[in-house]
Amino acid sequence: MDCERLKMTTEVTEARAGKDGAGLASDLLWGAAAIATELGIPRRKAFYLLETGRIRAKKLGGLWVGSRSGLHEQFRGSVD
Repeated sequence: MDCERLKMTTEVTEARAGKDGAGLASDLLWGAAAIATELGIPRRKAFYLLETGRIRAKKLGGLWVGSRSGLHEQFRGSVD
């Protein structure tokens, strides 16, 4: 993904999170790039993990959507 598209994805994610400031909207991560950033992994690895079902997320209209708290819970549980 080029820098401009990543910037747009980040801006859309931040705009959606800011609509109600708290709750579900701020918990959602829109796009594989946002999920990768949240987890601190490369974007391609995030795509692989999403496509193989190893990361809990849904694909809505071609866009991956995950829960920030759900992802942290999933990986915190796998480490313990």
